Amino acid sequence: MNKSEIKKLFVAIEKHDHETVLGIINSETKALEVTGQHNANCRDKTPLMFAMQCEDFDLSERLIEFGANVSARMAAGPESSVIQLAVKFGHGLNPNFDKWLSLIKLLLTQGANPSDALWPACHAYNKVADKPEIISLLLQSGASPEVEVGNTGSTVKELVKVNSQLYSNRVLSLFGL
Repeated sequence: MNKSEIKKLFVAIEKHDHETVLGIINSETKALEVTGQHNANCRDKTPLMFAMQCEDFDLSERLIEFGANVSARMAAGPESSVIQLAVKFGHGLNPNFDKWLSLIKLLLTQGANPSDALWPACHAYNKVADKPEIISLLLQSGASPEVEVGNTGSTVKELVKVNSQLYSNRVLSLFGL
């Protein structure tokens, strides 16, 4: 795909123009995994990532049905994965929290790594909203609280414990704290 075709795809995603998006993907299967480059909003994101960013849940599900890689990572920048972005966007204060929870469940059933998203989910958690459902889902799906976070030398569980004042007793109990 050339740059103008890629731009057309990402503009269609932003405008929630499903007909154009699905038409492009039907004619060019590689379109599922191209990355946007034409502006900072879509830079380094796949169509699935950008559809999620635009909170187009129907399109996100359709892209997954078409075979979008649920384990993809941003090409540069923070190199976030699809599920990391989903838990970041779907934080407890988001009015579409239940839709995000459903999308995260779908990502997990399609093979997304729950451990990859555990710390981002803990980091996005807000004690005021106290919605630990995403953290609970990730743990139930096999996320390891013993996974090391970045280059900190600390595990998710250790960081939750150190920052326990940021979490409700409901979250702390999920980690056995």
